[in-house]
Amino acid sequence: MNVLMLAVALLAAWSALASAVPGALRSSVLAWGPVAGLGAWGVILLQQVAATDSLAATLLTERAVFGCMWKTYGIAVGPALVILLLARRAAPLDWRWTGGLSALSALAFGVIGTELICPITGHAHLFNWHFVPVAVMTAAAFALGSMSVARH
Repeated sequence: MNVLMLAVALLAAWSALASAVPGALRSSVLAWGPVAGLGAWGVILLQQVAATDSLAATLLTERAVFGCMWKTYGIAVGPALVILLLARRAAPLDWRWTGGLSALSALAFGVIGTELICPITGHAHLFNWHFVPVAVMTAAAFALGSMSVARH
């Protein structure tokens, strides 16, 4: 699973930086590939949960689970700053894609780091406290970018 997330992180970073250069992000595969990778990660985890665990039981029985979410966000700060600083030096025309893909890349790197130090390996835990925070924050970044685009 970490190989998939590494591929998502790298492709999202590449796409974010390409979107910061006007006219460079011509391929829809380059733009949508990282988003599809995030979706594939979620689908794989849901299939694993369906075969082994219960999402609701995990939500109700785990303690201190928010720690994984905060670890992911904390680890993602460094990559996010690097990617956004590089993108800002270019001339992004659509901050929705640049910001959203930057966030996805940084969060994917963050979740890789979190999974290396998290002692809980249950599929429901990985879905609830590793995947969902990444998906929610990525969606928020795309939404904030859309609001920025709408104001201009």
